[in-house]
Amino acid sequence: MRDVLERIDHSLEEIEDSLYSIIGVQIRSTIGRHAVAMADRLGLRYRERLIGQDIIDLTHSWGTTI
Repeated sequence: MRDVLERIDHSLEEIEDSLYSIIGVQIRSTIGRHAVAMADRLGLRYRERLIGQDIIDLTHSWGTTI
C-alpha cells in the first residue's frame, strides 16, 4: 500500500511540474503578445532587444558611483 501511495505521489508531482511548465509558457506567450501595449500604458517605449547604448542610458539614470 505504501508503494502505491508513493507512486501516486510521484505521479502527482510530475503532473504538477508539467502544469507549471505549461502555465509558464502561456504567461510568456501572453506577455509577448501584449508587451508593446503594456509598455505604452506605462509611458515606456518597447524595444525587442536592447543595444549597448540602451543599457548605458538606463544605467546613467541610476545615479550610482563607484
